[in-house]
Amino acid sequence: MNDFWRIVSDQFGFQSDQPDLLTLASGMYVTMAFQQMGLPTATDNRYNLSARAANVQTFMQQFSAEAYNQHRDDYDQIARHVWENIKVNKFFDQLDIDDLANSDVFPEFDRRILNWIQEQLLLENDEVLVDGLSIGKLTKKRREMHYGRSHNTNHLYLMVRSAWQVIQARHNRPANGFNAMVDEYTNGGYYIDMNYRHFVYEYRIAGYPDYYMRLKRLVEQIYVDLLSKFNISWNQSLNYQQIAPQLLQRNFYNQYIRNEQNRIVVIISDSFRFEVGKELQGKLKQEDQVTDMQMHFLISGLPSVTYMGMPALLPHHNLALQSEERRVTVDGQPASNIEQRQAILRQANPKSTAYRFKDLQGKSRDELRSMFVNQEVIYIYHNQIDTTAENKGTEDETATAAKNAINELQELIWRLRTNSINHVYITADHGYQYRDEKIADIDKIEVKTVAEDWKSPRYLVSERDIKVPGVERQALANILENQDSRYVYYPTTANVFKANGGDNYAHGGSSLEEMVVPLLEVRTTSKKSTAHEVTLQINNSNLRVTSLEVPLSIMQTEPISSKVTPAAFKLYFVDKNNHQISGQILINANNKDTQVEKRIWRANLTLVDQPYDRNQVYDLVIENIESGTQNRVHYRIDIVDDRG
Repeated sequence: MNDFWRIVSDQFGFQSDQPDLLTLASGMYVTMAFQQMGLPTATDNRYNLSARAANVQTFMQQFSAEAYNQHRDDYDQIARHVWENIKVNKFFDQLDIDDLANSDVFPEFDRRILNWIQEQLLLENDEVLVDGLSIGKLTKKRREMHYGRSHNTNHLYLMVRSAWQVIQARHNRPANGFNAMVDEYTNGGYYIDMNYRHFVYEYRIAGYPDYYMRLKRLVEQIYVDLLSKFNISWNQSLNYQQIAPQLLQRNFYNQYIRNEQNRIVVIISDSFRFEVGKELQGKLKQEDQVTDMQMHFLISGLPSVTYMGMPALLPHHNLALQSEERRVTVDGQPASNIEQRQAILRQANPKSTAYRFKDLQGKSRDELRSMFVNQEVIYIYHNQIDTTAENKGTEDETATAAKNAINELQELIWRLRTNSINHVYITADHGYQYRDEKIADIDKIEVKTVAEDWKSPRYLVSERDIKVPGVERQALANILENQDSRYVYYPTTANVFKANGGDNYAHGGSSLEEMVVPLLEVRTTSKKSTAHEVTLQINNSNLRVTSLEVPLSIMQTEPISSKVTPAAFKLYFVDKNNHQISGQILINANNKDTQVEKRIWRANLTLVDQPYDRNQVYDLVIENIESGTQNRVHYRIDIVDDRG
């Protein structure tokens, strides 16, 4: 044992009359933390190993750097023991958040940072900087550090980032007029809905609902206020007769499908609202076998519900809303189920067919080919979001259902591509509004009905002339382009009618979220992917090292795109015997910026404090973590050894 402590003393400068492993570990962790912060190490000499800081840093970086290695639990468990041992010393209690942001030695630092972010957001101080970084950039940085890669902490940073984005939008104002509102929403305004959905998802999955309840309430309040503000403006400018015909959902088939010469697939995903479609588009952009993609949009009818939207997307001359069955007929024919819709499709083009998404699941490539053979128009009906959200027992899983829908549709498009189906439209029957807090009774509008009326939380169909504050209407004759004498009434804010329905998820009414649905046009190729993983290169012109601290300038050679996929790398030095002689740094190469200077990392690698031969070649290894492939850069190390 004495030999062990002699080696420890020589390598790390650890001195003690009664040495023990906990004190040694405490010195290593404490010294590493202060080194990361660039601050003098703690004055308690038991834990001050700064005299051999280079070796401490090297050891600790090797121990902690790789998130996937077998020592992860060991590192974290020791950190917890060390924290319990040193917390009485209060080394870190008075440090600024700017200092803590640079260290990932203890999980308590992340807890303090997350708590600090929450407090700033509760004050709506969303422009605050931490060590020069916005909250968005700080959360990105922390997610790529040691504890930020752990499941819960990663989701917490994603949660507060989404909260920050919602809070930043609190002063948003609607554009002036219907067309301007649609243009603003489809070109970026949808992000408020996407960020709120992401917040709800991360809040649920992170697992600390009580601790972050105050933040959740603020996000909820801001989002609902924005919904109402934009709903009011939308409904002040909505006039169905003035909407351009090419934007109307009821004209979809004639405009996009009827004259198509090649085989085409239309995927209709129930409740797949515009912002969810934009997220799918973002994922598909990463695939090089997607050769072209255009995001259009359609304006749904009112009520914005399935029994209106699904028939409107079929070929037709006349649409009619039947009171008894609460369904829309297509040229006098029912269109409520897939068999009826397929019959209508075949009247327009005999080489048409329709399938449910679940009918295609589990089918082999040959089985799919036989299902599509000789078909020119293929409708596929997908139902992930609405099935989940319409059920009161699973209504609060709406955000998760949206995420699952995106993944399912991305996989479906890939399977279609492998069957030489290269032209696909993805759209929806309607969108939805969702708030994670239950809709209070005070937000429910009382409207009395008669037997001929029918009412849901977001709409009322009636022939009567109803005058209620906060309620507007559109004539069904204008929506369906027929002689119907009834009206569709709807709340002009995010409120609902008193009616049977969900507590959080609602649709059928008049809003951007309910009526503006995606129309994503995707063209693919069945050719083999030519995408390759991104690479890193060293920018340093001087490859001669004169200090234990080695500054590196590391460039991601290309921006991430459909042709270039992200990769994670670890960088470290080795000697001629391939023994590691430095710590490690990790780089997540996922930058999409086309400007070269924005794809450069600057970092320091610390060498082991030992003699080096200036005539020997040492290698900086750039190793792809997933594949293990390596790129090596030759260095000379010329450090004066002044230890006597």
